[in-house]
Amino acid sequence: MFREYYKYILILVAAAIVFTVLPIVDIIRSPNFSWQNPGALIIPFSGYYLDRLNEIKDGNIFLGNPYFIEHSQEIAPAFFAADWVAYIPMFFGLSMPYAIVCNLFLWSLVFLILSFYIFNQMGIKKAMSVIGAILVYLMGYSLIITPVSMQTVYPFYLLMFLAFILWLKDPVDRIKQIFLTLALAACFYIYTYLWQIALTACFLFLIYFFISKRKKELIILLKILAAVFFLALPLFIYTYKQVMHPWYWETMQRIGLVNTHWLTAEVYYSGRWVILSLILWLTLKFLNKDLAANQRYDLLSVYFSLTGLALVIVSASNLITGKDLELAQHLVRFIRVWLGFSLVSFMYFIFKNFSYFKLSKINLKKQIVIWVLLLVVIYGAFGYLAKSSFSYFQERVDYSGQIDNYKQIEAALGWLEEQEREPVAVMADYRSDANRYITTLTKHYVLFSDSGVLHLLSDKEAEERYLLNGAINNLSLKDIENDYHLFAGNGNATHPYKTYNRQVKICKILRLDLFNYNCGQLTDAISFKGEKYFIDLFNQYQKEIVPNINQELKKFNVSYILIDKEDIVNLGLLKIKNIREVYQNKNWLIYKIL
Repeated sequence: MFREYYKYILILVAAAIVFTVLPIVDIIRSPNFSWQNPGALIIPFSGYYLDRLNEIKDGNIFLGNPYFIEHSQEIAPAFFAADWVAYIPMFFGLSMPYAIVCNLFLWSLVFLILSFYIFNQMGIKKAMSVIGAILVYLMGYSLIITPVSMQTVYPFYLLMFLAFILWLKDPVDRIKQIFLTLALAACFYIYTYLWQIALTACFLFLIYFFISKRKKELIILLKILAAVFFLALPLFIYTYKQVMHPWYWETMQRIGLVNTHWLTAEVYYSGRWVILSLILWLTLKFLNKDLAANQRYDLLSVYFSLTGLALVIVSASNLITGKDLELAQHLVRFIRVWLGFSLVSFMYFIFKNFSYFKLSKINLKKQIVIWVLLLVVIYGAFGYLAKSSFSYFQERVDYSGQIDNYKQIEAALGWLEEQEREPVAVMADYRSDANRYITTLTKHYVLFSDSGVLHLLSDKEAEERYLLNGAINNLSLKDIENDYHLFAGNGNATHPYKTYNRQVKICKILRLDLFNYNCGQLTDAISFKGEKYFIDLFNQYQKEIVPNINQELKKFNVSYILIDKEDIVNLGLLKIKNIREVYQNKNWLIYKIL
């Protein structure tokens, strides 16, 4: 069997190597790059997920809050199995930079091989399966290069994809039943949105089996779901603990939770390609008797119809629940991959499995409808492909200056890591690279980070941490307004006023004002929240934070201040007592609070 597949696997391995190298090409081209300084590889990647990996390395396997020392042992606001999976190379001794490269290659290869096998199980020839796998990969490429996130989530999505295909081909096979059970259970642990997709798809399949009177498949899937719920029981218990935490709902609101039944624009922008694809599958099946009688086409048309519908339902579920946690924005990550599979499979069956003269039995008008639909869906898929992949090759960034500054930050943090054997809290400019790298490169924590407010704590504490940290920059009222999204999160600073504006626009489009309905006026984040909120924060900063700077620093257990030499004037104005300079290099100073 290996001999039959090995040359295709080699092509996929080569593709994975190429796509792994591309994200670091710009850094390698930099005159300051050195393989002796592998930490520079961190620059183009997402720091939030690297901080989570570093927290696991330091022994906090349940993550808690990777940014604030007082909350480091709290429960995480979401599950973290994807982080554990991404940590595997570090568990075996690789440093973080090399683990980043290892994970990108490994999970790219897993993605490509799974995609290839899925296409092959759909009845697509091996050569076309390779091409299809690469195209689908490129549609998710911009997300795959980010550590953890979709890099480790996508393979589990594909496992569910594959498990369903294999089970639908032979529902009574025990091995395939077990495989589907494990694949579905894994979805619950890996990613919140993934288990919602999986569960919704299962319910749609149950409805389909009931309507089509396929009692055997219905009973088997019910048994599989029962086993899945049993395996997911630890997650349900942990979720209960999360929800019962006193600051859970405030945290969810900062992350992005909005109470609204209004759909976001992304439901339309991404959902339209799914709906058009479903129409394409079902229309051709309805118009062509040869296709309708083909067992493989029937299986795929049902599969893509139900899984596609599941994606749209989850994306738009706040229409019923009234709870929107950036649903459509996250579901589009799965839709783009689904669209790639759907489109490649559909085109293959048109151009390879069924000769043109069979399609020509359909009258000209209906043929035109089919071809127009196909071209429109291709256009939509190409949009995702271009956005995810081609745009990368058009951008060239010079990281040389960043790398030089990184070396100075790395030296300062290396000194701090040697001096303090136990974790401490450090105050640094929240807008600086130094503040970001503290939690990535050391075991230590920060006073404030916009990523830290995504974890469990109160809004009041998030505001106070921001105001205290901003003292380094001598905050103004305008600064607080501009930084609203940093301490309040998108759920407070962005989504509410945009949701309101969407209601205003729809109201005006429908001309409800003609029926004496007040549509309101478009607003911005500051006006929607109210100017008084920001004035109160500024007054708190001036009257409570700055005059009591030492007590505030002690309250949040700050032991060190890491500051850019250019900001040293502002630090002097704060009149912080009992601090001593303990380290300096070309760019950075470290003060210890005695």
